[in-house]
Parts: sequence; C-alpha cells; structure tokens
Amino acid sequence: RKAILCYVTIQGVLNKQWAELSASQSLQATDSKVGICHRYRIWRVVINGVPPLKDSSLIIEDLLFDNVPVRVYRLKASPAGNKRGMLYLHGGVGLIGSIRKLLGVNLDIFIVLLVARHIARESGTVVVSVGFRLAPEHQYPASLIDCQIAAIHFLKNAEDYGVDPNRIIIGGDSSGATFAAATCQYLQCSKKARKMVLT
Repeated sequence: RKAILCYVTIQGVLNKQWAELSASQSLQATDSKVGICHRYRIWRVVINGVPPLKDSSLIIEDLLFDNVPVRVYRLKASPAGNKRGMLYLHGGVGLIGSIRKLLGVNLDIFIVLLVARHIARESGTVVVSVGFRLAPEHQYPASLIDCQIAAIHFLKNAEDYGVDPNRIIIGGDSSGATFAAATCQYLQCSKKARKMVLT
C-alpha cells in the first residue's frame, strides 16, 4: 500500500485572506457583545465570499443524500466499468467551512479543487464532499451523524454513480479527517450501520 502526501503552497493568498479576517475581528467582537449575531456567523460571512469555478472536465452536482447536502465530482468522459469512490469531509473544526468555501477563499479553489477535483480528474474517482451541519447552531454529534448518513447512503447507492461499493474510501482534511476516522469506526463497529449498508 502507498500513502500519498499532497502539499500545496498558497501562502501569498492566505496572507491576504488572513489580513481580511483580522480586519473583520473587531466587527465580530462588536457584534457578539452587542448581541446582533453570534461570532461564528460573522466568520462565515467573511469566509464564504467567492463564487465557485467551473471545470470543463468534470460534472459537479449539488445533491441531497438522505437530506444531507453533498457535492459530487465525477469525470464527464468516464471510463467504462465501476470506478473508485471517495467520501471527502472538509475541515473547519466543525464551526466553519462548507462543501464550497474555506478560510476566506472558495473551498472549491483551495481544498476541493486541489484535492477532491484533482482526485476526480486524475484518477477517475467519484468524489462526494459532505456539507455536514455546523456548531454552535447544531451541537455535536450532529455533524458526525450527517457524515455517517452520507457514508451509508453512498455505500448503498454507489452503483447509481458507477462506483464499486468495495472501492470506496472515506477521508478529509483537518477536523474532517477526525470525522472520517469516527465515521469509519462507526461503520466497522456498528451492527446497525452494517445492516443498513447491506440492505
């Protein structure tokens, strides 16, 4: 087995985004103290600002997996036969981030574009990015439950996306990797989960 490490330098862009984020911190502090809205909502406004880019080689669909929002990336010119699948869980400590944006820049550009889109484009893997619920509006384990629901749905319906259910992996970045590990443990250890996948 091989492990592949993907490292991309985006320091210049992040420095600009962190400067914008720092400038917004005084606004966050004021709004939270005055009670206009919770500070995480201000973070999300700052973070979710750039529209997604198009990719001519991929079909990108926003769907619901048992009421959990997901974004599916797959090749337009797909090879014949069952493909590999990946359930991708974004980072953001369960407070920020989405299937679209992260860290003041579009998630499609710097996380999904560089990771999920790259995997879909270069390996023919069908990548499903999960838009799980965020705290503090939704307390733990809401986000983990969404990841588990999406995983079970993808495993049960893999063939609808041309994916071999025996060739699906679950992964993520930062806190998304923690959710991925917990989801794998749940699928491995829960008889109820195994029964749902097999039926």
